[in-house]
Amino acid sequence: MLKYILDNRIKFILLFAMLGIFLVFTTSQAQSGDGQNVNEKIERLGKAVGELEALVKSLELDFQKTVGVTQGDVAETSEGLVPRLLAAESVSKDLGSELKKANLRLAQVEATQKKLSKLPQLNIELKNTVSTFGNQIRTNEQAVAQLQQSIAKLSDSQMQVINLQSTVSTLSRRLDTIESTLNVGQQSLKSQADGALAMLKAQTDLALKSLQTQNDKYITNFQSGLKTTLKDVQEKNNSTLKTLNQVQSYQTDLTNRLSTIDSQIKGLQDSVAALALRQEQGESTVLELRTHVEDLSARSEKVESHLSQLQDMVTQISGLQPVVASLQDQINRLSTKLDQQIASTQQGSVAQSQFSTVQTQVVDLRERLAALQNKIEDMQKASQGSVSEQRIARLQEAVGQILIESQANKIQINQLDAKLTALRTELKLPPTGSTMQPTPPMGTQPTVNLSEDLEQRLKKAEQTAKDAKAAVDTANTIAIIALLAGLAGIAIGLLLP
Repeated sequence: MLKYILDNRIKFILLFAMLGIFLVFTTSQAQSGDGQNVNEKIERLGKAVGELEALVKSLELDFQKTVGVTQGDVAETSEGLVPRLLAAESVSKDLGSELKKANLRLAQVEATQKKLSKLPQLNIELKNTVSTFGNQIRTNEQAVAQLQQSIAKLSDSQMQVINLQSTVSTLSRRLDTIESTLNVGQQSLKSQADGALAMLKAQTDLALKSLQTQNDKYITNFQSGLKTTLKDVQEKNNSTLKTLNQVQSYQTDLTNRLSTIDSQIKGLQDSVAALALRQEQGESTVLELRTHVEDLSARSEKVESHLSQLQDMVTQISGLQPVVASLQDQINRLSTKLDQQIASTQQGSVAQSQFSTVQTQVVDLRERLAALQNKIEDMQKASQGSVSEQRIARLQEAVGQILIESQANKIQINQLDAKLTALRTELKLPPTGSTMQPTPPMGTQPTVNLSEDLEQRLKKAEQTAKDAKAAVDTANTIAIIALLAGLAGIAIGLLLP
């Protein structure tokens, strides 16, 4: 495009100069008429060609000055822009490596959380077991209450036996009194009284023995049943203690794993801090790039002004091409007329000398026109290839690398978000911001506290991952800004000669 513009400007300038020469020649020819000498016409043409050569030389000097200034600006701009783009590329690569490390750490956390994914089901089973044990304990308490009632009844029976024994003792004393009284006046009834007393004693002893046997049997049965019940309760309590010990060991294991997760989260926080530091460095780089872009804009305005001047010059030169063609036609016509005059005046020596002079002037004029055409072609060739193709290729490669790394960062962020969502779904945890907490049943408070602690730690890990995602998004924004700055530099480089 620049070559085409310069070609048109040079052609316009040459055409304008030749048009002026043609007008001078035409005016002088109209004033002199048909009787003017051919030598005078040739001299005027020679002067016009000299003026045209001077104009072309001045245009060539202006063109060389403009091209030199433009090339210096382009070299300075390219040398300042390429290191900054390389620095932005290195920052983007460092961010990509940090994201890979964070992804590996999150993969380890994910593996640990998969191992802990069965914890909610174990908590539910533990709650059911504790509720079952509570029901059994209440049943045992009811059985113990019934046994206590039976013991109370047995105590009442023992009191009745004691009362009966006291009654028998009272009766024995009364019988002794009656016997002593009857012994005084009723000796005949002694044998009968003795037999009756012996029978009564035998019956009383039999009744006491039977009652004692039944009481001992009932107490033995009650004690054996109570021992069996207490043994069952003891076995259930031992099983409950074993379960609680297992839960405590599992809780200790979970605490150790959560401490490992905390250390990994601290590592992620350190990575996020490093990313934030790199973000600040990237922002300072972007500010410098913006300043450089503003400087490039000012220089591009200067270059555009030079280009407008060159375009005017090329337009003037392009307008001179018809004049050059007209001059060549006039020279051909003059050569033809000279040949005719020479043919008519070959007999005189004066005519021969005039012929040689005119022929020399015509040859000189043709050489000057050829030199002028060569200078125009050299100026056209000098306007080509002002922008370095290698630098543009490097800039395009750097821009493509930044785009690829930006897309890779976005893909890694999306994968990280998907992994966190899948982990929360697998653990059956409520979404972030949920405030509903179920009321734990009696005897399950440590397990519920453990679940709540685990949930809080998972929320903290998710928040840390979100912070890392925000930091990576900021880094991607800085990379995009650097990309835009690189594209602006490429556009300015393409506009510059």
